[in-house]
Order: sequence, then structure tokens, then C-alpha cells
Amino acid sequence: MSELKFGQSRGLSHAYIAASLSEDTRSRTEAILASAAVCSADNGKPCGTCRDCRKAAAGVHPDIIHIRRESDDKGKQKKEIRVDQIREMIGQAQIMPNEANGKAFVIHEAELMNTQAQNALLKLLEEPPRGVVLILSTATPTMLLETVRSRCVELTENDDAPALDYELKKEVLKYLELVAKGKKSYLLAWCNQKAGSTDTAGANEFVEAVKTVITDILCGREKGHGLTKNKCWALIALMDTCVEYLSVNTGVKHVFGMIAVKSIGA
Repeated sequence: MSELKFGQSRGLSHAYIAASLSEDTRSRTEAILASAAVCSADNGKPCGTCRDCRKAAAGVHPDIIHIRRESDDKGKQKKEIRVDQIREMIGQAQIMPNEANGKAFVIHEAELMNTQAQNALLKLLEEPPRGVVLILSTATPTMLLETVRSRCVELTENDDAPALDYELKKEVLKYLELVAKGKKSYLLAWCNQKAGSTDTAGANEFVEAVKTVITDILCGREKGHGLTKNKCWALIALMDTCVEYLSVNTGVKHVFGMIAVKSIGA
């Protein structure tokens, strides 16, 4: 995307999708858009120096509202952003700002809104109150309904994502091919060979590379290689588990054994 900078003079849209593989990049884009929504300067929003911009930068502006997945009774994050949360946000959008002339709502992990939540959001996208700016932050914009995406300005920035090593990506694609074709015996043999030639650092590198390629598939930057979206999400969850195991010094052979057993049935 054309990088947003302090001092931009063009007007804001009512809704944006801030898309990037990098959480830091998404956070930067969110911050600039939210600051622009509440900035009190006459032009060149966000100015970065007015009281509203300073409070936005400090994370204490009452007119910048963040929507995230809620946690259950045990403190574990729920899997989805529910329709009740979006309906509550819509109600807040109808209320006048506390201090600024506008309000910003940032929906984090927007791709995790369930279908009901996304459909509920459509009304706000179609008839936004004056001064309200919606910011949908996501690593995978293709997971959003097309009806939602078409009503937002999409700002995508992935130049900061390092390119995968050719040989590493080739290994990842071989793994995904075996998973997609359901070849359990071949996958087991491949994982055994991989475990015998890989140390902990290499295992971490492989797991992160799998997540990167699958994210590219979900974002439409990489062909699907025969994997459904549900399978992609299941494999990402499996790779997250592998990362946790490796972080507590679980043996590489055990991790690749888990990959061999759970990938096809994931």
C-alpha cells in the first residue's frame, strides 16, 4: 500500500481493512487511522501533535474503542468474535463521541468474526454514523465475507514479510502435498526422515514456514495445493501446538511424530 503518514490531507473513508502478515505493521496502520479519526486539527490528519493525537498515541483516548475476542471463565480466549459483541459496538457507534469530533472502532483479528457477526456489521458499513471510522485488522482478509470487503478500503502491506528460503519452502510444499493427498504411510516416512536430520532450531524454522505458506494460501497469495480452508486452519493450530512443545524442549522426534499422526486427521 501507499504508506499512511502523519500530515496526510485526504479525507478518511468510513471503513478500512488493515491487512498484513505482520502484527507490528497492522498495529501501525490501525494507530494512524484511529488517530486520524479523532484528530482535532483542521487538516493534515492525523497531525500527531494535538491533544487527541497525543491521547491516541498513549492508548488512552476514550473515542478509540478496541474489539477483541472475549475470554471464558478460565481466562482462555474464545475462538470467535460473536455477534453480541458487534451489536454492542453498533450501539456504541450511535452515541456521540466523548471528547473528539469522531470515533474509531478497531476490530482485532477481524477474520474471526463469525458469519452472524459479519452480517450484523453490514448495516453499520452501509449506514455509518457521521464521524465513525471502522478499522478491521486482519492477517487474512480473504476470510472476511465479500460483502464486508467490498464496503471497505483495503490497505494491504506485506513487504516486510521475509521471503522463505527456496529449499525450506520446497520441504513445506512436499509436506502439504502429502497431507492434501492423505498419504499417511508416506507422510510418516517423510516425518521420520525429517526428524532424524533436524535439530530444534530447524524444527522451529520448519513449523513457522508451514504457518507462513498456509497464511499465504488463506490470503490468496499462494495456490491452495488441494487444501480446504478448514484444513488450513487445522494445520495452523497443529503448528501452534508444535511451537509450544518445542518451547519447552520437547524432542524433535516427538514433535515430528505428532505432525505425522495428526496432520491428515487434523
